[in-house]
Amino acid sequence: MRNVFLVIILLLIGVVIYGVYHDRRLDARLNQVFPQEPESVVKAAMGTPSSVSSPCSAYGTTITLGDCDHVLVYRSFFYSLHPKFWLVFVDAKGLTTATSRQNLP
Repeated sequence: MRNVFLVIILLLIGVVIYGVYHDRRLDARLNQVFPQEPESVVKAAMGTPSSVSSPCSAYGTTITLGDCDHVLVYRSFFYSLHPKFWLVFVDAKGLTTATSRQNLP
């Protein structure tokens, strides 16, 4: 029985370490996304988004400048405990227009 608890604790520690790594990686890579970068470059750097929001609004953030078409939404690994999102706004030409970080209460 003691071994079962040890395995469960080690698995939980592994999940927490992976989650912290995942969120820090997204945070660092969002800093490397610049305006007018192709969407494909963003996806290559940050990975597949959790979702794509269209029209150009997500979690209370809306871009009104330019011709924003959709938002690439990257969700925190710990979303159920702490809702945090990284947003990349993309225009109709497939170029980034802005980025944002959102923490929901």
